[in-house]
This record gives sequence, structure tokens and C-alpha cells, in this order.
Amino acid sequence: MKERGITLIEVIFATTLLLALLAGLLSLVLYCSNLQETSRNISIALNEARAKIEEIKSTTFSQIVSDYNAKVFSLSSLPGPGVMRTEASYVSGSGNNLIDVRVVVCWKEKGRVIGEDSNLNGVLDAGEDSNGNGRLDSPVELSTSIANR
Repeated sequence: MKERGITLIEVIFATTLLLALLAGLLSLVLYCSNLQETSRNISIALNEARAKIEEIKSTTFSQIVSDYNAKVFSLSSLPGPGVMRTEASYVSGSGNNLIDVRVVVCWKEKGRVIGEDSNLNGVLDAGEDSNGNGRLDSPVELSTSIANR
């Protein structure tokens, strides 16, 4: 009777297959870790933007445009450098009784900038407007309208 066993070729094949599966799992874990960090930073940035909107709402109506149009604020709550830009302008045809407010947050994370403000100066510079809409964009943008009461 002939004894059967595992050949060297079968061992090498099984080891290669196992290593490929482990490499795939490792890349999946790293990808999920990066997504988790981005998600955490988006939550932090949204909270900062909400707080700024509330601050703007508590400002005297006549001061909102002068105090918050095209203003840039540094953010220290994010792990990397970050900036918040506020924009406030009267709505045309409203008789200066309605203001549109927009808050945009951009930050640096793992060597890449989240948002269009590649140099994090809060200003739309040449080459930063990737979608051609003439304004800074980011995954974290809040806007509201404030009426004069």
C-alpha cells in the first residue's frame, strides 16, 4: 500500500493562499481605520460649524455681515490643522432683512487636505476650485438664513 501525504507544492500553495488572504484582511482593517478617523473628524468639524452658526445667530442682526463675511477662524479641536470660513451676505431683494450664512470647514488629515482649501488659509486661491463653482467647498458645510425680526 502506498502512503499518501501532503506534498511540498501543496504546502507552498496553501501558504501563499493564506498570506494573500491575510494581506487582504490587513488592507481592509487599515481602510476601515482611515474611514473611522475621517468620520470622527467630520463629526468634530460639524460640531464646530454648528457652534459657529449658533454664535452668529446670537449676534445682533446689523452686525452679522460686518462681523462674519469672509472671516477665517483657526480650529484647534481637530487632530491636524484646520480652518473655518464664514460667509454672510444680504439676500438680494430682501431689503436687507434676510442674510444667508455659510460655514465651511477644511482640515488636514494624514497628509491630505479634506476640502478644497489646499493651503488652509480660508481663501479660495487659484487652482483650489476643483468643481468650478467659485467658492470653497468641503464635506463639512452648513448654511442658514437669518431674518431680521
